[in-house]
Amino acid sequence: MEMDDILFRLVEAIKSSQEFTRLKQAKVVISNNPVLKKELEEFSLNQNQFSQKKDEAREAQLRYKYESLSKIPEVRNYLNALNSLNQLMGKIYTNLIVSLEKNL
Repeated sequence: MEMDDILFRLVEAIKSSQEFTRLKQAKVVISNNPVLKKELEEFSLNQNQFSQKKDEAREAQLRYKYESLSKIPEVRNYLNALNSLNQLMGKIYTNLIVSLEKNL
């Protein structure tokens, strides 16, 4: 089987997972609220910029913003769904590495 076929099957399996479905539904809710959508996009952009430079004051601001956003039920649901998908992806990655290392 070719790598592209395997990758396609893996992506399809992830897309049919409960974690992906939950994130997709949560994203629809956020997308239907332009204010929340913009706030999350700005937070994500700031978070990505922060990861490139360490700054304690900026970290405190991001933590405060995250806590504020997390109090909004729709955002909390989205963030929880995103975290679940990230955990699934981490498990997939870990299992791939373990399986490959067994064959070295």
